[in-house]
Amino acid sequence: MDIENLKKSFKQYLPDFIDFKNPSQKYLDEEYNYKKAISVYAHEIFDNWVKQASDSISPKEFKELLTQLLRKKIPGIDSTQSLAGWRDNSVLFDEILNNDSQTQQFMSLLHGLLKEATASDNVTNSLEPFLNWLNSMDCPPNLTKVFPSFKGFLFIWNPSQHFFIKPRIFDRFLRSIGEKPLGTGYRLTPDEYQRILKIMNEIGKELADWHPKDMIDLHSFFWIVQDSTTLKTNDGKKIKDNVKNLMEEPGAQETLQRVDLPLNLILYGPPGTGKTFELETNMFPKFTGEKEKRFEFITFHQSYSYEEFVEGIKPVVDETFGSGLTYEVRDGIFKQMVERAIRDPLNSYALFVDEINRANISKVFGELITLLESDKRMVWDTDTGKWVGGLRVRLPYKHTQSPEAELFGVPNNLYIVGTMNTADRSIALLDTALRRRFQFSELMPRPDLLGKKPVRCPDNEILIDLEKLLEAMNDRIEFLFDRDHQIGHAYFISIQNYADLERVFINQIIPLLQEYFYSDWEKIQLVLGDLEETLDKDGKPKARQDAIISYRIPEVHALLGAVDQFGSQRIYEMPEQIQPKSIIKIYDAS
Repeated sequence: MDIENLKKSFKQYLPDFIDFKNPSQKYLDEEYNYKKAISVYAHEIFDNWVKQASDSISPKEFKELLTQLLRKKIPGIDSTQSLAGWRDNSVLFDEILNNDSQTQQFMSLLHGLLKEATASDNVTNSLEPFLNWLNSMDCPPNLTKVFPSFKGFLFIWNPSQHFFIKPRIFDRFLRSIGEKPLGTGYRLTPDEYQRILKIMNEIGKELADWHPKDMIDLHSFFWIVQDSTTLKTNDGKKIKDNVKNLMEEPGAQETLQRVDLPLNLILYGPPGTGKTFELETNMFPKFTGEKEKRFEFITFHQSYSYEEFVEGIKPVVDETFGSGLTYEVRDGIFKQMVERAIRDPLNSYALFVDEINRANISKVFGELITLLESDKRMVWDTDTGKWVGGLRVRLPYKHTQSPEAELFGVPNNLYIVGTMNTADRSIALLDTALRRRFQFSELMPRPDLLGKKPVRCPDNEILIDLEKLLEAMNDRIEFLFDRDHQIGHAYFISIQNYADLERVFINQIIPLLQEYFYSDWEKIQLVLGDLEETLDKDGKPKARQDAIISYRIPEVHALLGAVDQFGSQRIYEMPEQIQPKSIIKIYDAS
């Protein structure tokens, strides 16, 4: 575990941080205070119950108390708890606690868990039956990790001893420190939970000079450094670990400097997931004295051609006399990048191709599609100072004019990185030649990146949780359509205030949903949580009073005259303004 690098990453995010006894105000506001407040509030609500028998309150009273803790504002905090998502709450309240019998069983198991957790970090005796019961209820595997550690109160009940697990993000953290992840699809066991506590306690020892007070400090440390492959420089730019030693001191390079990426890579995912940002900012940032960037960025389209990409004959006007045309063979962007990479063999170069699936790949790459393969690339021999090996070919334009010219090959320090929007075309339809030669990396929406960016409503009373908002919409989109048409976090990443959020919804989110669902407004309303269970006069679900998309049902006779072959029909209306409560109800309909 490279604790010093993790500490460096932590302090780059919080430059005013000294230690956990003297943290910055930003740390207290964003990480510590609200977690501590949840713990204090949990004890205020449930202390008496834990001291008495588990059946000392009714299932209805228990659910009301639980609702106060998990779905209402925390006293002294402007928002509801944000450690666990709305989905988790939905599973807990609507599936696990959906009748008195199951609620009583949950209460009994939780009662024993909290009694044991009050005094000890070893809760195996009570955790095992708690987990067994969740498994018998067919609780999703990832929630067997969330429920005991948070909704089972371990973390908030005794934060000096217990830790909250957010599965996907915590697994990424475990991998980054060289520990075995819990694993997607695997259920939590008491032994695994004890292993997690041991790891976090070891981290606590490594951070002894920062004086962590409790697991809240360790959880906050994990949360800030969890994406440990990404470090921020002082000016806010991010640099990934996979960009290894790209630049030493100018003139001091004597060995090959290679980026740890596939030579041919395609990033794919729904719109707004940061594919372009990943390319330009993280993979090939401009560095330590560089006079120019070592990548170029282009966008494919339906009419993009070989002549633009590789080489082609272009007309040239006689500049001296202003008349007459000549024709020359001109290099395209790919050939230009090949030449640059060949001239600078010690460094890595890249060509980023946005919307790579929009062009006719066979037409654009031509015979060079084969040269992209890793085993067909030229390799720099540091002993001889020459490019060796690889497949080399004659080009149709250049070698027709100059048969004696050197054959054309592609060096192995040139990376081709493309992006494709899965909402536009399925990968299954992608050109076979491209799929065979490129590796694929999926970039999906990251609602967790929005967790620290709540938006304050105009009345300053309530904060809108962007993480829960995006999760709720994407879960519904995946159910109603598919996972390739989710909404990316990039749509929300720059939002600073409610006016920004309202503008994004009106100008981007709603039009995007129109495109996804081909103006099927009822599905759009379902995504936005606009419909009630009761039916309107046309027999369809009625819109809520706080619906974002409204409609009217005109009288057919009044609208069209004496015509009876048409049934009632809704005429939908786009909003000009959106009330904060209409957005909040997307993820919190209570």
